[in-house]
Amino acid sequence: MASGTVVLDVPAIRSLCEAAFASVWEAERLREALVGHVLLLLPEVEVLAQQMSGDTQRTAYHVIDWARDLLASDPPAGSARAVRVHDLAVVRRTLLTLHEDPRLIEDARPAASGVTGQVLYVLVLMFLLGALGCGVARS
Repeated sequence: MASGTVVLDVPAIRSLCEAAFASVWEAERLREALVGHVLLLLPEVEVLAQQMSGDTQRTAYHVIDWARDLLASDPPAGSARAVRVHDLAVVRRTLLTLHEDPRLIEDARPAASGVTGQVLYVLVLMFLLGALGCGVARS
């Protein structure tokens, strides 16, 4: 062995390769589970959205359209695939929130007036959209 030659830790390299393949496989399973959940929630939220009003209804329709777009397009390759999984997770969480919270059927504006009521309203919408632009990136 020449001086200055790096000694390869073959078991460590092999272990990392196996972990990477397992992660890709796990990510694919996660993506498939998210797609399945979105497919189950989407028709339920479409019905509920018809009973909503105001900004809550507009938010619901935005999320419904985004979910349809994600489901209609082929999963991307490479790093864009991770973004797609994240987008699916955000859409699924928002659809689930819209489905679970019957208060959202009425206009989501809080009874409070003034700045406090407006801030609370904005926070509710941010939560529904995955907060501060999470999942806005599209592939």
